[in-house]
Amino acid sequence: MPSASSSTSRARKRRQRADNRIKLTQIYAEIANLQRQAEELEQQNRDIDEELQVNNSPNYDSEEFAWARSLRTAMRETFKIKEYRLCQRAVCNANVDGRDIVCVMPTGGGKSLTYQLPAFCGTGVTVVISPLISLISDQIMHLKELNVLAAKLTGSTSASESQQIHDRLENLIHGRPDRHLALLYVTPEKLSKSANFRALLQELADNRKLERFVVDEAHCVSTMGHDFRTDYRELNILRKYYPSVPIMALTATCPPKVLDDLVEVLCLKPICKGNKLDGTLYFTAPLYRPNLHYSVLAKPPQSKKAYSILVEYILEHHEGHCGVIYCTSKKQAEEVATSLQEAGIKTGFYHAEKEEHEKESLHGQWRRGEIKVICATTAFGMGIDKQDVRFVIHHSISKSLDGYYQESGRAGRDGKDADCVLFYRPQDAWTLAGMVNSPTGNERLFPMFNFVHDAVECRRLQFANYFSHSAELALSAWGNDAMDPCGHCDNCIRSGSEKEGRDVTLEIWQLVKLMQAVCVCGSRYTAQQIVELARKGATRKNASAETVDMERVCGGLIKLDKEDIEFLLVWMWTKGYVAVKCQQNQYGTNVYISAGSMAAQLLPWSKEEVSGSGCMMVTFLPKSRKEKITPNGKEKCREVVVDDYDEDAMFADDEVEITYLDGLENDVQEITHASASKLMQPQSSYTSRSGKGKQRELDEDVIMVNEDDVEEVQVRRRKRKSDAFTDADDSSSDPEWVGNMRGDTARVAKAPRVDKTRRPVTRAAKKKADMQREVIEILDSSDEDA
Repeated sequence: MPSASSSTSRARKRRQRADNRIKLTQIYAEIANLQRQAEELEQQNRDIDEELQVNNSPNYDSEEFAWARSLRTAMRETFKIKEYRLCQRAVCNANVDGRDIVCVMPTGGGKSLTYQLPAFCGTGVTVVISPLISLISDQIMHLKELNVLAAKLTGSTSASESQQIHDRLENLIHGRPDRHLALLYVTPEKLSKSANFRALLQELADNRKLERFVVDEAHCVSTMGHDFRTDYRELNILRKYYPSVPIMALTATCPPKVLDDLVEVLCLKPICKGNKLDGTLYFTAPLYRPNLHYSVLAKPPQSKKAYSILVEYILEHHEGHCGVIYCTSKKQAEEVATSLQEAGIKTGFYHAEKEEHEKESLHGQWRRGEIKVICATTAFGMGIDKQDVRFVIHHSISKSLDGYYQESGRAGRDGKDADCVLFYRPQDAWTLAGMVNSPTGNERLFPMFNFVHDAVECRRLQFANYFSHSAELALSAWGNDAMDPCGHCDNCIRSGSEKEGRDVTLEIWQLVKLMQAVCVCGSRYTAQQIVELARKGATRKNASAETVDMERVCGGLIKLDKEDIEFLLVWMWTKGYVAVKCQQNQYGTNVYISAGSMAAQLLPWSKEEVSGSGCMMVTFLPKSRKEKITPNGKEKCREVVVDDYDEDAMFADDEVEITYLDGLENDVQEITHASASKLMQPQSSYTSRSGKGKQRELDEDVIMVNEDDVEEVQVRRRKRKSDAFTDADDSSSDPEWVGNMRGDTARVAKAPRVDKTRRPVTRAAKKKADMQREVIEILDSSDEDA
């Protein structure tokens, strides 16, 4: 057994160990407290240092620099600009000061001046990396007009031009007298693939004659951007080979993720706060441009009529003005250009398949005003710097809202009012779905569809909300009053009655029920076939007739017109009630629709439960209507048009579109029935506003009736062999009515009582010589075939 003394010793040691632990705990606590105090003091010193550094850093948005006067003089005398806009002065000063810069300014905000002005006032050369030949050509032509020497090195540059540029750069390196080459534009491919060119740049840098690199459309660097270019990823060689040369990145859209990617790829220093002397400066300006007036207009389903509407819009609102019309395809661009040319509008078309010399020639004609309108694909794109573009029209919707914002921003760069018009028809949505042909790609279309479908919210707010969510841009990027409506877009000026939503819960339920019933066992239906089933209970499928008992399937036919059902199907797609599947074939891509994942929520409901529930409200785009007073101001003439896109539309009262046209002359000339038949051929003379007497083919016969003579419209037409599902025509004749001979357009009038023994007399009234169309009015006939 251990002795008593040893037990006492062990107990004493245990107490001592416990006391030591307590003391150590207290010491550790004191150390932690001191460490926290030390960290707080260090942070205070860092904040003080940063504050002192910021206070001592230059204020770039001022005139306190030695070069400020020369910049302002050159801006006014050479560039013909009276004052700086937005953040232009700060960026120009930082540029001359040799800082790395990221500058985000709206399309048309004046980004080009922020590097062109410092380059002109410098002694070396500024190298501008640009993604598109059209962009480079546009900049070169603009600078030549200002007598600023600029050159380009691209795949289309001739050997003699390349040698001349090389000689100028050699003279610059060795200080030989020569005209100052201020700006050299190159493509990213030239920089990454030409070792000789990189060696020449190295000589320039070594002799301090390479002033800066400018990366235009810098969002192309990032895979997160909407215009990603793989060659832009190679631009990390700028900092690698030329570490002392400042880099400037310019773009109109740069959300945080794109900014991080851009800084990483270009090997820039981190973005610094304020104007700190170390780091990359970040400049931004509000993205909202109040001089741009946005509107979405309904586009007719027939191509020819859509072209005609486009021509009429330009002649009415922008005759003689400069503009751009964006089209989905090369073929469409050429067809639209032809329609405008036939109307006397000086027009050219631009797409990727044109030769480079053709593109440059066309571009030059457009800049000089020899051509007023360019019909183009997106190949005529980024950086187009023509100041007096009064309108940008999208004949079809863009593939993304980002792209639409960029493209529409090419209007009104001079700060004056300009129109950004988008013509939309639901069929274009399915065309885009076939072009994109991927689930993720289709979902990227939804913001664009939501934009054109929204006939209520201000367009400015739609842009701001979209970019704040998709690109994580703060709403303040659209100005301090970002949440205030613009007051001048189509939705802001639309009347309250036009903004009222329509309860379409029943119609959506019917469409879901219909798709669930027919899209089974591998059966595939296009949107057009679903629309035909919804309205008629029948459609053509695989060259055979197919009918559906609509009363049993979904409680009856859907009582909406064709275009409204198509509009509704696209809306349902964006909300998940419709699913889309694309299938490639030898002719193109077929787009089929079926019930989507959200459709299951509606299926348990009954027709009585959804009818009038108001659960789903949709505001349809207003249909175009025109009302004009006749020359004498006393009476109106009415045109009743039945859409020839749908042959059976004549039987639907809600399909009849009534427009008021220019009036007829009161004098009525009596002519023979045979002469009238000749006049009623589909060709009619048309004199353009330019007075050149162009001829074009009208989409339909135009037969006018006076407003007072119009009663209930009761249209008949002959049965066609192709009509598989049309009821038999009523063979009875009615002398009270006169029908149209063609069947795709109906003009009806009550005929006065006449002696049936007389030969039918047809009267034709022609418009005055200064009116644009010939119109024919049938007032008197007892022959139903007239």
